[in-house]
Amino acid sequence: MQLHDPRSADIEYRQLLSRAATQRLHMTFPDAPKSDSLLQWEHEERALSREKALLQLQHMGVSWEKFIRDVESMEKEVHVLMPTKYEDARHANSSAATENGNIHYAGGKTGMVTEDRKRRARGAQSMAGQMAHMRALKTFAAVRRKGMIGHVI
Repeated sequence: MQLHDPRSADIEYRQLLSRAATQRLHMTFPDAPKSDSLLQWEHEERALSREKALLQLQHMGVSWEKFIRDVESMEKEVHVLMPTKYEDARHANSSAATENGNIHYAGGKTGMVTEDRKRRARGAQSMAGQMAHMRALKTFAAVRRKGMIGHVI
């Protein structure tokens, strides 16, 4: 046995109000146009939607006049969307946590980020290796320019 939930009836009524405002079901509309098939189709769809809304309202026990007043008052309401704040995930990505574990936020107005000593040491070693590689490339370029490709340095 299914119990009647008043909240679901309220939600259903709000959805019906929203649909009526979107499809302009509460407004009077002229007879179906004879010439344009698209306008005729739109008119038929609105009429069908209005009939369904009337049946739903009868089922809910709401009069058409009250429904029209509710739709018109709803259209006058100003809705302001509040910013949504998304919380962090409960479980951090382990590789990102390991990688970012070496960085520490110093805070303050400048918001400087200081790196861990190990990370700096790795960076210095990497930089030294890059500098040695650059020196070797420059040496090879100089040898090539002098035409000493086949000679031992």
